Amino acid sequence: MSVWSKRITEAAAFWGMLAGVLFNVVPKALEFIGLFVLPSYLNPALLGAIASLAVTLLVSRSTSVTAQESAFLRQLHETPVEEVSRQRTRVTLLAPIALLVVNGLVMPYLLIRFYVRPYQTATGTLLPDGSLDWFTGEVYAAASWVMIYLILGLVASYVVRKDYAR
Repeated sequence: MSVWSKRITEAAAFWGMLAGVLFNVVPKALEFIGLFVLPSYLNPALLGAIASLAVTLLVSRSTSVTAQESAFLRQLHETPVEEVSRQRTRVTLLAPIALLVVNGLVMPYLLIRFYVRPYQTATGTLLPDGSLDWFTGEVYAAASWVMIYLILGLVASYVVRKDYAR
């Protein structure tokens, strides 16, 4: 949050992280030693995230961003001149394209072939002609990989090109 928001102060980031750790580790430790059991909707990771967000927002409201913090934030979003390189950018783009986009195109096929079809065969939900019932949750879950990984790959490619291949 502190990297992208211009209103979060250094103190808010610090106290927010500390609250997140405490509200995650302490309840988990108390569960581990057997003092109590939290219901599943009060997972310590969720408690930590909520505490971190709440403390960060509260401390940010009571403090103000200094000129030094603002300058540091601007510096974080500037690409160092020595890192701008078309050759290095081409190599870096292999990750979002080869890993994310290809994964988004190949994984749905694999999930449908090795998970959805056997699952629908076992549960008897295949259509009478033996084809998949495309209007079920498991098909949507398999198909969601296309949207998630294709979009992630395209966004990552855009950001890398924009910032490093000027």
